[in-house]
Amino acid sequence: MTYLSYPNVEGGELKRYLSIISKIKSLTLEEEQAFSKDWLENKNKESAQKLIVSHLPLVVKMAYSYKGYGLSIMDLISEGSIGLMRAVDKFNPYNGNRLSTYAMWWIKAYMTDYILNSWSLVKTGTLSGRKKLFFSLNKIKTKLGIFGNSLSREEVSMIAKQTNTTEADVEDINGIILGRDLYINAKIGDDSAGSTFENLLPSSEENPEENFITKQEERNTKKMVSDVFKVLNDREKEILTKRYIVEKTQSLEEIGKALGISRERVRQIEMKALAKARELLGKKVNIFA
Repeated sequence: MTYLSYPNVEGGELKRYLSIISKIKSLTLEEEQAFSKDWLENKNKESAQKLIVSHLPLVVKMAYSYKGYGLSIMDLISEGSIGLMRAVDKFNPYNGNRLSTYAMWWIKAYMTDYILNSWSLVKTGTLSGRKKLFFSLNKIKTKLGIFGNSLSREEVSMIAKQTNTTEADVEDINGIILGRDLYINAKIGDDSAGSTFENLLPSSEENPEENFITKQEERNTKKMVSDVFKVLNDREKEILTKRYIVEKTQSLEEIGKALGISRERVRQIEMKALAKARELLGKKVNIFA
């Protein structure tokens, strides 16, 4: 029987939930394998439910690792639970991994996306770059041979160039990551393998979290472009498409020659179209950056 102890920071609702979670029994490897295979092969909902419930302590542990962001623990748990359900649905027990190892990526993906959508990480014109930087900063620092928490001006500049972000973004995200309260050596539940957050840190291989964030970013961008194009006329759409959306973008001069207008006129139409886009999106992001 696993008993977890967490501080009560959100009153009765959280306290009651943690009381329930603290009494959840972890599955043995044999039980986990049996339930996972039953769900994979037979779609037995009862087996899936047992897998989900047994891993809720992992969701709670990870939610508390992000408490430094000042967001509701219960909201983080809710988002992480959705990630856990996705992980259970996609988990393949024949790959030789424990579900907790696989599920961590999905739980983290949903929690961090909630943080990114709720917090001040979202800034005009830098959303995509800051998201990527948020998820990969430590890996990039290691690749560049940068160790330690503080960054010199030269190191900040190196990371900014590597990630195509601004130096202010690098300093901001580095401070945010250092500020979160992640107990790296804490045991996760009652995992018989003795799993800790340290041995579940990301490898250099592709993982579900990065896939999820990349696909979601693509969907969000497509949705924003679609919304913006609804308020533009045909010429504005054509110019923005050639300037920002197609793989091989064109210069103002090239577009002007194709449309039979001056370079300056193309620029004026572009600026007007961008102004419409920013007004529509509430100046939250700039997809044409």
